[in-house]
Amino acid sequence: KLERRTADPRNHARLNLRDPRDPDSRAQRIVLADADGRTVAALLIGKSVPALGRDTLFVRAPDEDRCWLAGGRLAVSPDPVDWMARRVVDLPADRLRRLAIRHADGQVIALARTVPGAPLRLAEQPPGVPAADPEDLASLAGALADLRLDDVRRADQVPFDPDHTLRIAAETFDGDLLRLSLTRHDDADWARLTVVAAGGGRSGPLRRAATRFDGWLLRVPHAVATRLRVRLADLTGAAATSGGDREPGEQAEEQ
Repeated sequence: KLERRTADPRNHARLNLRDPRDPDSRAQRIVLADADGRTVAALLIGKSVPALGRDTLFVRAPDEDRCWLAGGRLAVSPDPVDWMARRVVDLPADRLRRLAIRHADGQVIALARTVPGAPLRLAEQPPGVPAADPEDLASLAGALADLRLDDVRRADQVPFDPDHTLRIAAETFDGDLLRLSLTRHDDADWARLTVVAAGGGRSGPLRRAATRFDGWLLRVPHAVATRLRVRLADLTGAAATSGGDREPGEQAEEQ
């Protein structure tokens, strides 16, 4: 609901609706643009005020002096990331059939399950090594399935040195393959996502993710990156070993 208010520009500063080009302006400008960058609509957001127990705020069009009192609440973040859909993929963790984490030194942690929803286990249990806690293994699948981003960069803005890059490969029970390369640069954790969708009915979310992030790198939360950099010793308490296991999809690619 809109209520007509002042059209005197001298009141704009009091209502936090001064032109945003003014260095003293406290207005927030929202612009809706089309795919070619042409402005479809624009609005200046000013002071929020309670009125008779309801939330209201002052607004005006950038090219008009008339101000309006609008009902409702509008929190406008100046951080572009807050306007993004931060979830990277919509992938149920219990649909992951195999998961492999390959460290730059050659150590591979390979996990697998036989049927959807069954506990993940080490694909090959090293002799004399204690079994890993199923909850720890499930948290790895969960970290990948619920991966979220904190920022993005163009694909050519972060170097991926093979000697400092973690490679993660996952395969679903539907035959979809998801690969993630993870590196640290400028005190942040950056990931490159590659998806090979099998084309089944459940592949839609992965195909959309592949299209959405084509040509982009994702900055992922450090806590998540740290979790994905897990070592075998962290999971079992055993000494680390290197190499040996295939990543999901490797055998199919070689044939």
